[in-house]
Amino acid sequence: MGLAIRGAYLTAGSDATLEQAALATATDGAQRAVAAGLVAEPRIAKRDGEVAPVILAVAADLAAAVIVLGTRGRGGLQSLLLGSVSNAVVHHAARPVLVIPSPALAQERRRRGDHIQQAAVSSQDRANEEQHERSIN
Repeated sequence: MGLAIRGAYLTAGSDATLEQAALATATDGAQRAVAAGLVAEPRIAKRDGEVAPVILAVAADLAAAVIVLGTRGRGGLQSLLLGSVSNAVVHHAARPVLVIPSPALAQERRRRGDHIQQAAVSSQDRANEEQHERSIN
């Protein structure tokens, strides 16, 4: 299911605009899921509070096989705050949850991973050199 959540704190006249944006997001998500070979349909739901309980309720109503979430890919403090939805869903779901990082976040993780891998290789190279020196002395 492609699901988008719209808030209850909307100003007059913005309801329809936000509902259309939510449906467009849900439709995009459903199309991506279908392209990946899954069965999905776009759906939007209104929320009056937290997003995670709405996602969990809709997944339960549909008896979803898996909940697939994306990330916003924001850094720093925003990442901690905005990551709370996927975190809450992962920790409270009664079914499998797949969290897919945004392209920006995936790229940052690859960059950091490359840096960590380079540091590990350098460390291993130094250890190998030290071992070689000890063996010849």
